[in-house]
Amino acid sequence: MKKVIALLMVAAMTVGIAGCGSKQNQGETPPGETVQGEASGDGVSGGKSELVVVTSTEPVYFNNLCPSMTNLPDTLVYSQIYDPLFYKDWSDGGAVKGYLAESYEMSADGLEIQVKLRDNVYFHNGTKLTSEDVKFTFDEMFTRTLGTALLINWDSVEIVDDLNLIFHMKAPYGAIMNALCSRLNYISCKSYWDEVGGFEGYNANPVGTGPYKFVSALSGDEVVMERNDNYWNGTAAFERCIVKTVSDNNTAVLAVESGDADVALNLPLDSLINVNNPDVEWNSDISFEFGYLQYNFLPDSWAGNDTNFRKAVQWGINKDAVNEAIFYGQTNTPDILGDETWTGRPAEGTYESYTYDPEKAKEFLEASDYDGREFRVITWANTNLDKAAQVMQASLQEIGINMKVVAVDRASFWDMVRSTGDWDACMHCLGASSLDMDGYNHFMFSMYPQYFNENQVLPNGQEMSDLLEAGRLEPDPEKRIEIYTQLVNYINKEAISIPVYQEINTALYRKDLKNVSADRAVPVNRFFDYTY
Repeated sequence: MKKVIALLMVAAMTVGIAGCGSKQNQGETPPGETVQGEASGDGVSGGKSELVVVTSTEPVYFNNLCPSMTNLPDTLVYSQIYDPLFYKDWSDGGAVKGYLAESYEMSADGLEIQVKLRDNVYFHNGTKLTSEDVKFTFDEMFTRTLGTALLINWDSVEIVDDLNLIFHMKAPYGAIMNALCSRLNYISCKSYWDEVGGFEGYNANPVGTGPYKFVSALSGDEVVMERNDNYWNGTAAFERCIVKTVSDNNTAVLAVESGDADVALNLPLDSLINVNNPDVEWNSDISFEFGYLQYNFLPDSWAGNDTNFRKAVQWGINKDAVNEAIFYGQTNTPDILGDETWTGRPAEGTYESYTYDPEKAKEFLEASDYDGREFRVITWANTNLDKAAQVMQASLQEIGINMKVVAVDRASFWDMVRSTGDWDACMHCLGASSLDMDGYNHFMFSMYPQYFNENQVLPNGQEMSDLLEAGRLEPDPEKRIEIYTQLVNYINKEAISIPVYQEINTALYRKDLKNVSADRAVPVNRFFDYTY
């Protein structure tokens, strides 16, 4: 099922979550750390002192404690300015390790996580990192949208001393260490937050412990950072790092080809597939963002109430055609909402699945109550969702389903799904932060009514909610997989939701720039290892 063609570099990855009741990351060296007396860079990399990175969307939030959620372009900046407490080491199968945390230990019952901080970390303003900063960051984050979404069963942070603290849980949460590796765990300076009066002041001139320090931001143009020469984890190769906003994809490609920029991240494949310049290279990797079809499950929805029709659609969508048409055959065509690297994910072949089978689709359509009416699928205009819906429209037409694609702007999309019944299904996308089966599936099948429309009634809704809650509370990894296998069987047997594709992340860069690769998830200090 999986089609992964890395043009230049792809790392095979499997996710592992740290076991309970054992010491973690004792004496381990985080990425980029140098031997004492050595530096990873001298400020002039191949004769260049400045790294220029191009992004299509302007970074806005330079601190993760923003009122709403940060977006991917924001991480290009704040993953340089701040350090995370924990990270997932993809070179070690996705194992959870400490970064600012020197070590950690989870209790056997999953209710406490003891954390010891490194003793040599300072913020850019000279303030030493202590337990107070970590407690402040998590106390604040727990009041934010991102924190409430990811810090499940969270209780409090207890300070033991300047370098030791304890995270307390109200109940176990099987994915808590994954959640603690997400974008919520970049640590801010409490005393500086108080000094500048909160988020607005902090965002205007952010201070972190990372390899680059904030210099300036010009709206619609660029964010400038300079190297932190006192960084605890070595020295970056470039004196300055500039993140430039270039909204036109062709202009971004030309900037890298001409040498005006060193790297452009996450350009669409359409912009890269025909690049033929000996001075540049590009690579890609599958992201954790899924495009999927979800039904209208309002009580009077004909499609939502017709299982045989939904199964006809399930067997009648040619996902491989979507993959070829949009992603040049380089992505996954998933049959469950969960990447194969995620914790809690059932192994392929252990759950009820389906493939493209037009004849079987016609059998289910014949057994349904479908009468030839329009099957109205709404989606976001001018996106991969829109393109995928048009490919799906063609394959469903072949089995006798009159699918109509209704492509609208995002505001209209949400107004329609939340306020009207004038749609039969929608093509939507969902990103992930926890990299665990709980993340997507709890949102989709437990929070779905309140997020889309409170009157939605999902088939087997209570049974699925019970399984989702059980998966959250179960600390044993193998038992969690058994629970999510039952959940996936409910979803696929009833054709409740249909994952169609996973998005692709890309990196276009100057050929001589080393250590550049497309990212599946937000990495630690993304540009720290870049060098000529």
